[in-house]
Amino acid sequence: MMEGQILWAVVGIGVIIMGIVIAYGMMRNRRRSPELHQKSEEATRRLYREESR
Repeated sequence: MMEGQILWAVVGIGVIIMGIVIAYGMMRNRRRSPELHQKSEEATRRLYREESR
């Protein structure tokens, strides 16, 4: 019975950590300046054009 409780605790902690990591990534992505966002978009489009050739 104890193994099941430990498993659920590990799964619960994993979900919490995953949520924190996703929230951190979203906050970090929002802080990008408009210039950096534009450069990233241009680089992505250029890469897709090169790959489609």
